[in-house]
Amino acid sequence: MKRLLAANREVSVADEKTEPKPLRIDIVSLFPGYFQGPLDSSILGRARNNGLLDVHLVDLRKYGEGSYHQVDDRVYGGGPGMVLMAEPVAQALRDAKASGEGKAHTVFLSPQGAPLTAKRCRALAEHEHLVLLCGHYEGIDQRVLDKEVDEEISIGDYVLTNGCLPAIVLIDAVARFKPGVIGNDDAANEDSFEQELLDCPHYTRPEVFEGEKVPEVLLEGHHEKTAQWRRSQAVTKTQQQRPDLYMRYLALQDSGLEVSGLAAKRDHFGIAKQGASAIRLKVRKLRTSRRFYREQLGLPLESESDTEVMFRLGSQKLILMPGLQEPVVDSPVLLETELTSPKQLQKLLAWAEKEGRGGALPQDGDPTGVPAQAWFHDPDGYLWRVRTV
Repeated sequence: MKRLLAANREVSVADEKTEPKPLRIDIVSLFPGYFQGPLDSSILGRARNNGLLDVHLVDLRKYGEGSYHQVDDRVYGGGPGMVLMAEPVAQALRDAKASGEGKAHTVFLSPQGAPLTAKRCRALAEHEHLVLLCGHYEGIDQRVLDKEVDEEISIGDYVLTNGCLPAIVLIDAVARFKPGVIGNDDAANEDSFEQELLDCPHYTRPEVFEGEKVPEVLLEGHHEKTAQWRRSQAVTKTQQQRPDLYMRYLALQDSGLEVSGLAAKRDHFGIAKQGASAIRLKVRKLRTSRRFYREQLGLPLESESDTEVMFRLGSQKLILMPGLQEPVVDSPVLLETELTSPKQLQKLLAWAEKEGRGGALPQDGDPTGVPAQAWFHDPDGYLWRVRTV
């Protein structure tokens, strides 16, 4: 093996650190000037200067037809707006794909795409070459999307004037998972969403600000207690701000998977155990809660009196009792049941979304997009997960 002399000592070539291969990104857009600034500054600019990101702008207008470089035309079937034509888009994408080494992965930024998540960003960062197609006008001829695009991605349930900003968002989110881009590679593993949880609160000097002191546990220097506090805070914040994400976190707990290296413990979070013979809940109005559980959830009624209503919840008894003064806030209790039909789930979802109390839970790998499970807070504030049989 060839050997080199470095710092007065002989080292082998194999001992030298291998330079990371840059992630090549080609952006196909009508407005390449849109990207000047965001990709030249801060962390992304430094990553490009350090050879970690290799970004190229492809001007779609140059592939237009005729002397005016036409790239759009009227919609077949009528309707407002214009549609990008298949031929210019196809040629631009094919040239972009051929410009890099290895197989390119093509992403169309579109409101109709699958949601952009941290998990998806991590997977995209594994590619050597990404081609990003920015949407414009009313859309792009479906035929070229079917032929040339590997996946569609959306950054949210809203519409922007074009797909340039979503492309910038995707690049920024993906770049963080490229080794060397951020100062501490481990930081990406500790941010929000990485453990199906939001991030915990952070503090720095001074120790006291306008009478508010840094939590004592962070000043003690006890690493295990600090980690426990941060995790507890992350769970609480997720439950308050993102109940849907909290439900996904609980699903991991139920599955027996490890979250952040810690074994799942249902009892730690006050979740109703399946092995318990009865679950007792205090409610505000016994009659109102009885009606909700019967009509919305279809729970079988076993007995009732002026002071108690008993339902059957799977193999358990669910006992409702008066005594709750106000709805439960940030309930740590998770209750689960199965509904007999998708129609029943749709009815419950309509109520939950109208009242702002819940929504559908996404299912990985479900090609139909039809929700099969949902989360909601019942009228007394208790947290539920329901699914169809």
